[in-house]
Amino acid sequence: MAEQPNRTIGAKFPQYYTVASRLETFKGWPSICPLQPTELAEAGFIYQGDGDSVTCYCCGGELSQWRPGDNAWTEHEKHYPSCAHVLLHKMGDLRLGHGESDESCPVQNTGDGVGQHSVQEESLQETDFDDCRGLEEMNRQLRHQFLCKTCLQENACIVFLPCSHLSACLVCAKKLQNCNICQQYIKATIRAYCS
Repeated sequence: MAEQPNRTIGAKFPQYYTVASRLETFKGWPSICPLQPTELAEAGFIYQGDGDSVTCYCCGGELSQWRPGDNAWTEHEKHYPSCAHVLLHKMGDLRLGHGESDESCPVQNTGDGVGQHSVQEESLQETDFDDCRGLEEMNRQLRHQFLCKTCLQENACIVFLPCSHLSACLVCAKKLQNCNICQQYIKATIRAYCS
């Protein structure tokens, strides 16, 4: 299977979408750290050369002070539950960033671990809300783009010829002699179906 394009909206470090690219960042990872680079990379983390601190390529969340028995997925989920990489993993899309591997990584609960990690507060929730606001605005613009420009109630479904504007619903189009966008005389109409 070829690597898939980045499907994570607003990833902080999209260049590290694949496990292989994240694993490359672990050159120089301290050998005394209890977690292996492979486990951390699969859980979405990159290493930026600072002690045992790792950063999620997706949400930008940082974790450090790893202890024996820690699980990268569990800690990632605990501290950054809204991270798209974590959510996709939880939903079963374990191929996210795994390139050619479809193997799953079991998530093990290693205890509550409260206070085990220093977490730099990257306001992930604000990032999520910004992404949502952006998507809502895009959705609103697309809906408006396909509204009938005469009644502003129904979706436009009639294409006027020769101008080719898709700008009126069936009811309004029957009442028009000129295009409601460019005012060009309508010589013919075509019913458009969007699926």
